[in-house]
Parts: sequence; structure tokens; C-alpha cells
Amino acid sequence: MKLARKSQEQRCSKWPKRTPISHQISRTKKKSKYFLCLFPLCLPALSLIGFFFQMKLPKSLDLIVVEHAPSEAMGTATTMVSSEFEERFRVHCQEGLFDDTEDKNTFKFAKTRTKPSYIMSIYPPAQDIWVSRFIDERGCWECESLKLVKAALEKYEDSYLLDIGGNIGQFNTFVSLALGKDAYALEPLKKNYDHTCRTVMKNDLHKHKLHLYKVALSKARGKVTLHVIDRNMGGTQSKFLDGGEHTTSSSSPVEGVDYAHAITLDSFYDQVLPKDRPVVMKVDIEGHELDALGGGLVFLEQANIVFCFIELLDKTWIEQPMLAGRIVEMMTKKGLVPMVMKNGLIPLQGPWESWFQTNAVNNMLEMYWIKGEFSN
Repeated sequence: MKLARKSQEQRCSKWPKRTPISHQISRTKKKSKYFLCLFPLCLPALSLIGFFFQMKLPKSLDLIVVEHAPSEAMGTATTMVSSEFEERFRVHCQEGLFDDTEDKNTFKFAKTRTKPSYIMSIYPPAQDIWVSRFIDERGCWECESLKLVKAALEKYEDSYLLDIGGNIGQFNTFVSLALGKDAYALEPLKKNYDHTCRTVMKNDLHKHKLHLYKVALSKARGKVTLHVIDRNMGGTQSKFLDGGEHTTSSSSPVEGVDYAHAITLDSFYDQVLPKDRPVVMKVDIEGHELDALGGGLVFLEQANIVFCFIELLDKTWIEQPMLAGRIVEMMTKKGLVPMVMKNGLIPLQGPWESWFQTNAVNNMLEMYWIKGEFSN
């Protein structure tokens, strides 16, 4: 480097202090000739570089999301991405979407016994022997949990519901229609969110505060398969598709029927959910809850979670003990107390691995994470 610098200084010292304009023009013309001579030699290299970048860029995007929180300088870009996300995945319940003369074998209306009550669209009970049948016969589904969600929303001013696994809308329509609170619901199965929309339109369409999205939450963005359980629409299971897997055995898979797009909870928080407001959560996604929460560690750390009702399948948590332990630790640090319903709410004791052994029913644990001041 020293020799090169000295050689350059020696060359510069030989230059005249003032070069005539005519000489400068002559040198410029010579340099241009050299550039024009060398340019054809550069074309193959430029083509290879262009091909490399073309291979790196995807030809199409199934989903436009921001996986990490953008800087303030990216405000305009974030607005654009969020707008495209809303257009792609927001479900708009509009007048004229359904016709009341449709086949009554696919739906029926039932009046809830919640306070306040309203009209819900449900499946014929014979087709959905759990959620729809309970609403039809008892006036609500998971009634005690619904009361706790209502109490949490009423206690914390300006709070909203995050409903992960909205099903036909028992929790999110109750919150948005009957309570007049904001509810953000994610439900990938079209038949289910169609019922939710029908419920919204059967009641006062212009007063609801429901934000409904036809998308699934998972550990990463991509796609999930949808497997509907016979006579149990609420038991629909999803599986994240790793690279190379097919969405379904069908030659023409249908979105919302055979598969759904998936995003992370962190990206949904970044683009859609309100910030600095208390969050009341309900998570019921049939064994996929750990993948969904694992894709939302930023949300779990930053969001003001005051209540979380979650159904857990023991197998999915035991298979990933490190992630499960981290989520339990994060929730505990937020001042949330893990509880179960046994003739009233009681705190869970001991390490989390033992919770399933003494409290699970049919390998499933219904757990409530509740702020200390709310649980008293």
C-alpha cells in the first residue's frame, strides 16, 4: 500500500500545476474511448450479477408481512404493507354477502343467554355437536370463561380482545356486538368466519367493533393445512407446511377449505394490533398454540397482557419444553398468575410440567393467566 501510494504521489508531482483546457478535453476523450472499448468485456459479468439477484428475489409473494418492527424512518413503507395486508386478509362483513333464503341445512340462528344477549349464526347441532349444540341448548359456549373475559374487559379501560382461533365467533361477536369493545379475531376456516359475518349482519351491522382476519398464526409465515374433524367444526386442526410439503392431496386445493395462509403473532402485532392498550387474550387452536405463541415472543414481551384464556394440549408443550418454559417465564414476569377452574379459580402450583399431570382432562388443560390484582 505504501509503494502504491508513493507511486501515485510521484505521478501527481509530474502533472503540471495548470493543465490547458484543450489538454483536459483530449484526456477525457481518450478515457471515453478506453471505457467504450472495455464496456463489451463487462457485459457478461453484469449479466451474471443480474441473474444472481433475480434468483434471490421471489417471483411472487403469497403474503406481504413485516417480520420485525420497522424503524420510524420506515413509517411510509409500513403503512403501505399494512394496507396491502388489510386488503388481502381482512374479512369485511357487508350487507348482501349472504341470502337468508340459502339452504337452512348449513346454518341456523340461535339466541344467546349472555348478558346482553344477541342472535348468533351456528351450524345445525347435528353437524357440530360441541360449540353449536351448546349455544343452541344452553345459550353460550364455555360460559364461565366468557364471563371472565367480560370481567377483564370491563375492569381494564380501553382494553381489547385478541381472539386466536375465532371459530364461529362466540367470544369475538359477544365482545364486539354485545359489549361494544374492539375484538381482533383470526379464523382461517371459511365456513367458520362466514358464520361470524352472518352473526354481525343479523344484529346491528353498523355498531360492531369486530376486526376479522382469514389467516392462521404459526411459528413463521407460510401456509398451514386445515383438517376438519367430523361433527366438530371447532376441532379443526392445522399443520404448518415446511418446504416441499403439499397443501393437500387434492389436485386443486382451496384457500379457507384445504389450507390457509399463516403469519406470526409478532407481524400481526406490528401491523394490526393497537399498542399501549391492555390486551385480553383467548387462544384455542387445537394443539397449534405453542407454534403460534412461539412466533410471538416480541408480542409477549411488549404487549400489556392482562388476561389470557388458553387451551393446551399436553403433547405439543412437552415436545418443546424449552420454548414452553420460556413462554411460562415471560407470562409470569408480566405479573400473570396461572390458574385453573375447579369450583372457582385456583392457582397452579409447582413446575409447569406437573400442571398437566394433575389438572389435564383428556390430555387438555384449560388455563387462565390472570393479573394478580384481577385474580383477588
